[in-house]
Amino acid sequence: SLERVDSVLDKARHPAAARHLSKALGFLHGPDQDLENAAKEAVNAVESVAISICDRAPATLGAAVAELRKAGLVSKEIARIIESLYVYRNATPGVGHGSTKVPEVLDRDARLVADVSAAAIQFLDRLRPEAAGQAGGNLSSVDGAEERAPSSEVPDQGS
Repeated sequence: SLERVDSVLDKARHPAAARHLSKALGFLHGPDQDLENAAKEAVNAVESVAISICDRAPATLGAAVAELRKAGLVSKEIARIIESLYVYRNATPGVGHGSTKVPEVLDRDARLVADVSAAAIQFLDRLRPEAAGQAGGNLSSVDGAEERAPSSEVPDQGS
């Protein structure tokens, strides 16, 4: 969940992502719930982490995922999952862009975006170079399970 990721995120390493997570949590659970902004900020946190682990700083989540894919760090299938967050943010009225349509993000939709974003942040944090020689990155044991560090070589699944 975003709450668990927020509690263990290295805020010094990912200050922008930490800010986006804090805002997402406030919009999701605060007294003035704002589901559109909760979803937007959750995806923005993913984008921030993805951009920070790229060799060069791409401008968008889509470009960052493409770079990670090209580097062989992310399989085509995982890239699609992360890209789907970017597509949702951009295509949903009131989330990524203004619209003439009244935003209608449902609570369950915002919570799904938040949960998938949390998983994506954990996955992306494990791709950090310094995490490769350790038992995962800062977020690798969020659920309390020890994991082996992932290989930087992801087999291509038939791109």
